[in-house]
Amino acid sequence: MNWLGARGGEEAVSWAGAGPWAGLFWIGLTGALAVLYALPTIIALLRRAEGIALVVILNVVPVAWPAALVAALMMPRRDDR
Repeated sequence: MNWLGARGGEEAVSWAGAGPWAGLFWIGLTGALAVLYALPTIIALLRRAEGIALVVILNVVPVAWPAALVAALMMPRRDDR
């Protein structure tokens, strides 16, 4: 038995690379990761935070994603003034 679970003479099938649903799987995974990556910007927009531009700029830099998330959650709302 090899690492994919196929025995001698059997063809190994990857869990995400074969079958009729493989394309849909990858589209769904890519979409979910894109939404997760844009989450700080989405939160800032929904909260109507004051510094949306700062959150967007931080969100563009992958290393600064945690800072963008913290900024989106901590910045005051526009209607709090």
